[in-house]
Amino acid sequence: MSELDKLNYLSLVSKVVQELENHLGVSDKVLAEYIIDLVDNNPDVESFNEALQSEGDAYFPDSFVKNLHNVITRMRPKKSGGEKKAAEKKEKEEEDRLKNHSLATKFPGLAIANQPFQRLEDFDDFRSTKVTEESGEKKKKKKKKKKKK
Repeated sequence: MSELDKLNYLSLVSKVVQELENHLGVSDKVLAEYIIDLVDNNPDVESFNEALQSEGDAYFPDSFVKNLHNVITRMRPKKSGGEKKAAEKKEKEEEDRLKNHSLATKFPGLAIANQPFQRLEDFDDFRSTKVTEESGEKKKKKKKKKKKK
């Protein structure tokens, strides 16, 4: 979250606290942040009103609920679909990096990067020459044994 976004969020919290103070006589920052979160999770007024009424014993007038919802939705900039996906992707990459870093510190030998597989074509040539050498050596040994006899 950029510094400007943080400032906008603090301004929004302050405005919601001011609305709570004007209508209910309560100035609670935590309650304001909770109400903002409810608006984020319930984007339309009806679902927000239901969530707000079901969460506590307090009753809020419909006009106050609509006013709060309008204030929050207008002051809070909505992220476009691309920005949301980019933010989620960045968050996921950060979590993966931290997870991999902690594992790398625990198991440094396993943290070495994999090397691509390379087929040893010379290995087949090596095996065939070794087999012919071994068979040639066996033949030589047999000839020596025959000569000794």
